[in-house]
Amino acid sequence: MIKPRVCQFSTGFYPGDAITQEMLTFDSYFKEMNWKSEIYSEHIGTAVKSKAIKYSNYKYDKNDIIIYHHSINSALGDFVVQQKAPKILIYHNVTPFHFFEEYDLQFSYFLRRGKEQLLELNQTFIKPFADSEFNKKELEDYGYKEVEVLPIAYNFNSLDIPGVNRNKFEGIKILFVGRITPNKRQEDLIRFAEIYRKYFRTNFQIQIVGYSSPSSKIYMEELESLVRFWDLEDHIHFSGYVTHPELIGYYRNSNVFLSMSEHEGFCVPILEAMHFQLPVLAYSAGAIPDTMESSGILFKEKNYTLIAETLEEILKNEKFKKMILMNQNKRIENYLKINSGYKIVEFIQNL
Repeated sequence: MIKPRVCQFSTGFYPGDAITQEMLTFDSYFKEMNWKSEIYSEHIGTAVKSKAIKYSNYKYDKNDIIIYHHSINSALGDFVVQQKAPKILIYHNVTPFHFFEEYDLQFSYFLRRGKEQLLELNQTFIKPFADSEFNKKELEDYGYKEVEVLPIAYNFNSLDIPGVNRNKFEGIKILFVGRITPNKRQEDLIRFAEIYRKYFRTNFQIQIVGYSSPSSKIYMEELESLVRFWDLEDHIHFSGYVTHPELIGYYRNSNVFLSMSEHEGFCVPILEAMHFQLPVLAYSAGAIPDTMESSGILFKEKNYTLIAETLEEILKNEKFKKMILMNQNKRIENYLKINSGYKIVEFIQNL
């Protein structure tokens, strides 16, 4: 077999981003095979600029194979379509545009076009992969054939470093990790905090760890207003952008992970929380049931009182907590057996 040059493309390439981490994980697998491997992107974060190339600098080679990570509409998608090399799709889902309509119409438009672009790209790829059953069904609904699930590649070794504890709060710490965006429903974490303080306990803090992008500026202002309205300043902590060691610090110094998100294509932070032995409670939406795989605690309605009662049971009943962690550890074991990096190498070898 002639050794290929594998060229991965994504709209964004930023530290801490799940798609970025998958691209880097694949890159390491390709290089272990002594294949040439390059990463191209439209928007490249300063901290990782040495690991990616501006997509417009791509030059076709007859041994190229392209992997396109699709998550939003951009000029990069049109650029990829025009290239001669065989193309593999990895679909990470596009957040439904309606979540952003009242906050950022331009970004909402890009999301809507991202869905439409799936239809336009239907005949472009030699193989479509989706990183969850949820995403697979969406591709099939758009007419894609022979879609395979390729769970997002994740290197858990990256979590085994010393953490930096930025937040010195003493008390129960409830964690959520994810960008500040309307689909992740951070406002419901704040509403939960109001009920939890009123009826259950006062020595707690919800740590909302994630970056607020310009497209979520108005939403972030709403969240801050909610906190002030209910006088929850002592109970809600917004981290803003965090470094990787700081993120590790939040995981290591929390008691439980709580997600109110209403749309996820995979949700890597759930697996990260499981790795750090945090019981996970999550609203059953999008791909979250796929990611949880019958572990943790899934809830289908946001009854804050019942959620709080479950949380209290976890904190007070060690046997209940151990049962949850045991099932979560089994989920991690099942995930590790899949080895998406090996599967993508195997597929390319068999072309």
